[in-house]
Amino acid sequence: MAITLVNAAGYRHGIASAESGVNAETITVSTEPQIRAELPDINGEATGFAVSAPRSTITISGEVSNVATYTGLVAATFATAATVANFDDLGGQTTGGVYATSLEVTQNRNGWTSFTFNGMRVPGIA
Repeated sequence: MAITLVNAAGYRHGIASAESGVNAETITVSTEPQIRAELPDINGEATGFAVSAPRSTITISGEVSNVATYTGLVAATFATAATVANFDDLGGQTTGGVYATSLEVTQNRNGWTSFTFNGMRVPGIA
């Protein structure tokens, strides 16, 4: 079913694109510098800081779309970049492959089999 936005130009309702292998319920992207080191004064208070290139993390949670043969994100490995359809570029982070940092499948006697993908994207690592 299509969603019509009324008086909401520029907003997003729902998830922009389907993810492969998982019926995404939530997608969270967070970006922070890889290094942030404060320069303290003689009292230990910051007088400046050094900051490096950003690193982003992404968490995608939802239901597994094919439990017979895991595909897409559910079949991700840790040494190969995953294909992620929904990745918001935050804090200047626009490049790099998305690599799985943890994968979790949860079976529930009263519900759907769910999946959580946690990944990381660092510039310079394709």
